[in-house]
Amino acid sequence: MMQRLARYGKYAALACLAVLVLSLAVTPFSRSLVEQWARGDVERRSRLVYNAIRETVALAVAENITDRLSGTFESVAEDERILAIGLCDEGGRLRTPTKLMPATFSCEKVARSEAESFSTIISDGRRILVGAFPIVARDHKDYLIILHDLSFADERAGQLQTLVIATLAGVAIAVSG
Repeated sequence: MMQRLARYGKYAALACLAVLVLSLAVTPFSRSLVEQWARGDVERRSRLVYNAIRETVALAVAENITDRLSGTFESVAEDERILAIGLCDEGGRLRTPTKLMPATFSCEKVARSEAESFSTIISDGRRILVGAFPIVARDHKDYLIILHDLSFADERAGQLQTLVIATLAGVAIAVSG
């Protein structure tokens, strides 16, 4: 009887070791997968916002109507995933930022090009995805800046890691049983 218990104990220890090794192998992969998925989701959301307000913003910029810009930006920023919106002018100045625009944000940190661009910055200890979209109005080019807080992606990655480890632990218990 003791030999049988010792043998089962050995199998249980091997199963736990296998779970530990699998967890260590799968965890980085699952985190990377969630981060890539979240970034793609946020980029699509940024494009959707840009396409929805592009004409309104271009018209307001062309006519220099900052009240319309502020109202539009604040309405869009009510989305819980969008941290802030603003407009960077050709001189690198931030215009009409929404209320939650990080104080440390600077247009100089933003990758600006002829087409849309995305970059990740760290602000106040948070990872933030910045989408920059060109707005051409009359004789100058501004950039619509959309900031998304990526902390939700970190939360989801942690949840997935916990789920993977719990699943593997369940499998180990079932196999050792």
